[in-house]
Amino acid sequence: MRTPGLAEEVRLRAAAVILRERRILLSRSVSDPFWALPGGRIDSGELSRRALVRELREELGAARLGIGRLMFVVENRFAFGRRRFQEIGFVFEVDLATGPGFAEEGEFASAEPDLRLRWVELSDLPGLDLRPHLLRDRLVSGAPPTVEHLEVDELSSSGPDDGPLVARRAR
Repeated sequence: MRTPGLAEEVRLRAAAVILRERRILLSRSVSDPFWALPGGRIDSGELSRRALVRELREELGAARLGIGRLMFVVENRFAFGRRRFQEIGFVFEVDLATGPGFAEEGEFASAEPDLRLRWVELSDLPGLDLRPHLLRDRLVSGAPPTVEHLEVDELSSSGPDDGPLVARRAR
């Protein structure tokens, strides 16, 4: 249920699942305590794949990217700071060539100064604050055979269809 007077900012996001030997690449802002998949906002008039290529080049400095299939569409309602968001995310498989300075262990600097990157074992994801949590849980299970639609609603829990977490497979 929506609370009158509290507007939600609607955002479109494109994100990447980049795997290497059972490890996944994650990113976080230096000011955030949680991790997310690399990627970012889709600008007005921009398509999701093009936005993802732009974002990954900005974040990783990567010139050679292979944008693969769409794995997840994630609808995510959440509060962050003093603001409320409704985010629609498109999560793609991405093949990334190793670049210079691309650390294999620990946290390392991104091409963007306020962003950190880290390779994480898939088996370690359950203990990590990767948001949204439902996406984290699905990544541990492995790639879905078809596009999976995930709904994460941290702002309401008034009925069976709008509880905190819902997942549906595309047909």
